[in-house]
Amino acid sequence: MSPITTHILDTASGSPAANVDVQLEIRDRDEWRMVGRGSTDADGRCKGLMNEGTLRAGTYR
Repeated sequence: MSPITTHILDTASGSPAANVDVQLEIRDRDEWRMVGRGSTDADGRCKGLMNEGTLRAGTYR
């Protein structure tokens, strides 16, 4: 399981937002470097953004 997960909700309906593209980036000096990508499932979650054991201290967006 990814050490970073998401849960995206449609604020108008309060229901999970499926099929939302998600990109995870880490600040690397003066640049942002992509470390994960995926789409939300029917429950609004994107569970596979990063491989287990790859999380390091830093600033993510």
